[in-house]
Amino acid sequence: MYDNMFSSIARILVKEKKGFEKDSFSEELQNIVVKDYSSNITKASVNRAIDWLSSSGIIGFAGKLPECNILDFKAKSRCYFMDIGLAAYFLMHIGCSEADIAGIINENFVYLDLRRRIAHPSEIALETPAFATLGNGEIDFYVKTIKAHKSYAIEVKAGKKNSKTIQAVLEHNKADFILFAKGNTHGGIADKVYTIPIYGIGKFKF
Repeated sequence: MYDNMFSSIARILVKEKKGFEKDSFSEELQNIVVKDYSSNITKASVNRAIDWLSSSGIIGFAGKLPECNILDFKAKSRCYFMDIGLAAYFLMHIGCSEADIAGIINENFVYLDLRRRIAHPSEIALETPAFATLGNGEIDFYVKTIKAHKSYAIEVKAGKKNSKTIQAVLEHNKADFILFAKGNTHGGIADKVYTIPIYGIGKFKF
């Protein structure tokens, strides 16, 4: 059952939804597990398995901020692996392309760094890291600092391509700064837009 759940979690990551089609992560996961693996797995079994995976530090959750509104925080709207190696293994196991794996691993890496910053003493707000939506688009992560009260819209990329949604964030004053975390860059600063290599996220001062 757990092997099936790990594969299903990997599939959910690849789908890049704006949250889940179902009302909760457990229902979304159960829907995939039952459809693809076994109709005998109950919702109660899935819930117990999710609780164990979370409490054991194997998976972690991200919230959702509709229209970049930090007060509309919706918990458990996305799930990540707490170990990059485990994430890479199951992404390969389900047959992801190299490009998809690189993008998801980078996003998972940034998630883990943001989660670290939420732990005491907290640098950033919210119960868990969160992604955000803006119109029909999506922002990988949205950060609000505790001391400076500044907001950052974070876009994680494996290559050099930029997101149209992230550019719209500044135009509509939905964040104070933009942070591009990319796999192929030397970094730079342009007005309110910061660009850093992925491996530099741990040193970035929000």
